[in-house]
Amino acid sequence: MVLDYVRIRFPTQDVRHVVEDILQLKLDVMIHEDYGFYSYAEHYVLGDVFVLTSPDKEKGTLLELKGKGCRQMESYLLAQHRS
Repeated sequence: MVLDYVRIRFPTQDVRHVVEDILQLKLDVMIHEDYGFYSYAEHYVLGDVFVLTSPDKEKGTLLELKGKGCRQMESYLLAQHRS
């Protein structure tokens, strides 16, 4: 199966946990922007991988991958020997 769009909301405000423990990427290499989308307050981006966060507990942390972001994440998973 090939996905071209993925949006996953994690029920946590701990963006470092989502990026480093779940996605196994380094938060320090992601670009931080002080604005967000979809009423999120800020976001982190690495290429086409977007992680949005908000101080609102109900929003949690949102991972959004559009077409190129899905292909980019697939290459990260392949390099990490994960699926």
